[in-house]
Amino acid sequence: MKQVDAMLRSVDGPHILAGGLNALDGTDYSADRWADIVKYYEEIGKPTPKVEVMKYLKGKQYVDAKDFAGECEAVVVVAKGQGKTD
Repeated sequence: MKQVDAMLRSVDGPHILAGGLNALDGTDYSADRWADIVKYYEEIGKPTPKVEVMKYLKGKQYVDAKDFAGECEAVVVVAKGQGKTD
């Protein structure tokens, strides 16, 4: 959040903020799908996906490019072995 806030304060005029931002928006999913995602993160020992960044950006009038992609669900991809600690 600190990095996103610093970027937004440092730019005047229209701009595009691009990247995955390691953030999800719970409103992109049905309640059941979101519960599955949260459960999956718990099972692999990761914290619950953060939604604060997307809420903050939308509050600043940013628009998610996904909103222009038509009918689709945002994708959650976890690389094989990402949760391993050995």
